[in-house]
Amino acid sequence: MKLSLRLGLGVAVLAALSACADGPSPSSHGDSRARATLQLAVPSAVIAPKEEVATYAVGDAEGYLAEEKLKVDVINTDGSVAAVQAVASGSADIAPADAGAILAAREKGVPVKVIGGLVRNWPWRMAVRPGSEIRNPADLKGKKVGVISLASGSAIYARAYASDAGLDAAKDVDLLPVGVGAQALAALENGRVDVLALYTQAYTTIENTGTELRYLDNSDAFDGIRSLTYVVTEKTLKRDVLTRYRIYSRCTGLQRGGDAILRTALAFTVCTDLH
Repeated sequence: MKLSLRLGLGVAVLAALSACADGPSPSSHGDSRARATLQLAVPSAVIAPKEEVATYAVGDAEGYLAEEKLKVDVINTDGSVAAVQAVASGSADIAPADAGAILAAREKGVPVKVIGGLVRNWPWRMAVRPGSEIRNPADLKGKKVGVISLASGSAIYARAYASDAGLDAAKDVDLLPVGVGAQALAALENGRVDVLALYTQAYTTIENTGTELRYLDNSDAFDGIRSLTYVVTEKTLKRDVLTRYRIYSRCTGLQRGGDAILRTALAFTVCTDLH
C-alpha cells in the first residue's frame, strides 16, 4: 500500500503544538531566581525542523526562556540510544528519545525515568523503491535495511519490525547505517540497501525531491506506541529547571500561540544559532 507522507514543516511543527497538554501559563517570579542552564540532548546529529527542536527554538526565539532565566544548551547525538546514554551519564539533563530506546535502557538497568511524551503517533515506516520485490514484512529475510544509525530508534524499530514478521532480527536482516536525506536515498537507489527504516519527516524530505517511494504496512503491534518521550534522571527531577522549561506542558513557547511557532518555522535559522 502506498501512503503519502508529505507532511511538511508546518504540519511537523503543528504536531508538536497538538501534542501539548494544557499547562499553566508562565508565572512571574520577579528577579529572585538565579539563572540556570538546561542541557538538552536531541536524538539527531543535525538540527532539523522537527518537534523536539520546536520545543526549545520557539521559546528561545520569542523570549519565553529568557523570562524564565533559562538557557538551553543543545547537545546533538547520534540517535535516541545515544541521547538516553547522554542523560544517564550526566552529560545531558533531559532528552526526547524514542520510547523503544528508553525501554531497552530500562531493561538493562539504566537509571532513567520517563516524565512525559512529545510525539504521540508512531512515525517509523519501512520504505522501498516502487519496483522493489519486497511486498510484505516476510520479504525482508536476507535483505539489507538502511537505518539512520545503529544508535538510533531507527535500528530498534527495524529489529522490532523483523521480529514481528516472524524473522530472526539478528540473523535474517542486515542493518546498515545510512543517515537521512540524500545520503539515505543514494543508499537505496544504488542498491546498497534494499529498504529504509526512517521516520515520516525524513521521508518527506526525500519525497520533496520528486522521488517516489512505496511503504510497507506496520502491523497492529505498533498501534498506540508513543515515539519521542522525555527522559531524565532522578537527580534532574529534583531541579526546578524542569519546571522552568515547562516540560510537563511541553514548553511555554508552544503554549503561548501558533503565531510564535509560525514565525520560528519561517525563520528557522534561529535553531542553528542554539549550538
